[in-house]
Amino acid sequence: MHEYPIIIFTALLIFVFGLFSRLSERSPITAPMVFVAVGMLISPYGIDHLKAGIYAPLVRVVVEVTLVMVLFVDASTINLRSLIRERGLPFRLLLIGLPLTMVLGLLLARLLFGDTNIWALCLMAFILSPTDAALGQAVVTSDMVPEKIKQAINVESGLNDGIVLPPILVCIAGLSVAAPEQATAHYWIAFTLKQFLFGPLVGGLVG
Repeated sequence: MHEYPIIIFTALLIFVFGLFSRLSERSPITAPMVFVAVGMLISPYGIDHLKAGIYAPLVRVVVEVTLVMVLFVDASTINLRSLIRERGLPFRLLLIGLPLTMVLGLLLARLLFGDTNIWALCLMAFILSPTDAALGQAVVTSDMVPEKIKQAINVESGLNDGIVLPPILVCIAGLSVAAPEQATAHYWIAFTLKQFLFGPLVGGLVG
C-alpha cells in the first residue's frame, strides 16, 4: 500500500517530537508549528519526498480523527464553573467578534477579488475567520495570562469552527449547484435544515 510510508513517517515524527515535547512546552514553538513545517518541507513544495498529497485516501481519515481529538482536548480543558462565571467575554467573541470578522473578510475579499464568484469569496472569508489557539498554546497555557483571558481564548477557539462550518457548507453547496433547477427554495430549505438542525442534533446525541 502506498499509504505505508505516510503512516511510518507520521508515527516517527510523533515519536521524535515526543522526545523533545518538554522543551517545546517551555518555548513558543508548538506541535502544530513543527508538524506544519515538516509537512511543507517534505511536500511537493519542499523536497518532494512524499507524493501522495492531500488526495491520498488515508489523509482524510487522519485529518478527521486529528480534528476530533483536538476539539475534544480543547473541550476537556475548559473550567466549566469559571466559564459560567466569566461567560461574557467568550460569548462576545463568538457572537459579535466572529460574525464581524466574517463580514469584514467578505468585504475585503470583494474589494481585492471583485471578479470572483460571490460563493467563492464567502468561502474564502469564512474559512479564514475562525482562529485556532493550538498555534498560540504557549499563550493559552502561560501562568502570566489571566485565567479569564485563557478561558475566553480556549472557548472561542474550540467553538468557532462549529459555528462557521454551516455557512461554509452553504457556500460549498452554492458553488456545487450545477443545474438551475437544483437551486430551488425546497433545495435550500432542506440543505439548511440538514446543516443547522440535524447536524447539531446528531452531534448532541453522540456527545
